[in-house]
Amino acid sequence: MRLRNGWVKKITLLVTASLAILVSGISADAAASRNTSTFSDINGHWASAEISEMAEAGVLKGFPDGTFHPDEPVTEEQFMAMLQRVIPSYTGHPLSEVEQKFITKARGRWSEALYKKLAAAGIYGNGQPDGNLTRLQAARLLLMASASQSEGEKYRYTTARFFSDVPVTKDVMRIYPVYKMSLMSGYPDGTFRPDEQVSRAQAAVLAKRLGQQIEQLFPDNVEETTRQALLTNLRNFFGKVNQQPVHSYAQLSQFVDEQDLNVTPAFLDEHFAYLKNESVHTQTFPRFDELAYITRISDTKYRVTMQYYGGELLGSVDHSFYLLSKDGKTFLLIGKNE
Repeated sequence: MRLRNGWVKKITLLVTASLAILVSGISADAAASRNTSTFSDINGHWASAEISEMAEAGVLKGFPDGTFHPDEPVTEEQFMAMLQRVIPSYTGHPLSEVEQKFITKARGRWSEALYKKLAAAGIYGNGQPDGNLTRLQAARLLLMASASQSEGEKYRYTTARFFSDVPVTKDVMRIYPVYKMSLMSGYPDGTFRPDEQVSRAQAAVLAKRLGQQIEQLFPDNVEETTRQALLTNLRNFFGKVNQQPVHSYAQLSQFVDEQDLNVTPAFLDEHFAYLKNESVHTQTFPRFDELAYITRISDTKYRVTMQYYGGELLGSVDHSFYLLSKDGKTFLLIGKNE
């Protein structure tokens, strides 16, 4: 798995039986005879291999005395630091007044810069940096980091009960996706235990699983120059549209035609359909300096998935855009199915 922050680390994609039940009440017996010298207190621990892998990849940090404290609860800021080291790097931008609320309790802490950077991409916790992370909170952050919150929409009206202790409320929109994506699993007794605290060892395995899931969902197969060209094209298009007093779909179509913008009707339908509804006139798009997952899905077609903050109404958002290019330099903004 190639970690998107620049470190390269080969790790097996085979999930062992002991790992498969992680974060679900893993048996200490599954640890067998794992040994490592990465940290002085993880020899023989069930997650020693995963902890060592993630530490060598630069995802994990230990304590000054050379220990890791694998069975201690992981804090929100510690887990968010792990996530930042797994996801791709991005420029970000100064936070708006509304976004500042996400970093209030991180001010003056070692994690303040971390919280600012992640908040710019719409990745934020419960505002308790030194608070112990629960499994439900971990699920929410994993969805944000993998730009997969939209997967939760599949379960908005579900009546299915995947776990005996997870009632059919809005929490299923966070828990069910991470379960289906194999980021987290349940316990043998059929529970998920959303309020249970996540240990530092479990957090290490979650970080590894996140990296694997990102690699599967968003293969990193685009050259940097093409990546930047894709983002620039999107930034320029939405920048031009935002500068115009566009209040209806007809006005938008006219503007696109007059400016001869390189965009198809299907693209406009996909992203501006809200303009056809007279009662809805607000939609927040990214600045395209936030977290971006960019993949070439065919010889000429690219997908750009942005993870960003969509304002108080939308909150954290992931949104995908599709572009067509034969040379990797000039692009046509298209619909998903074109």
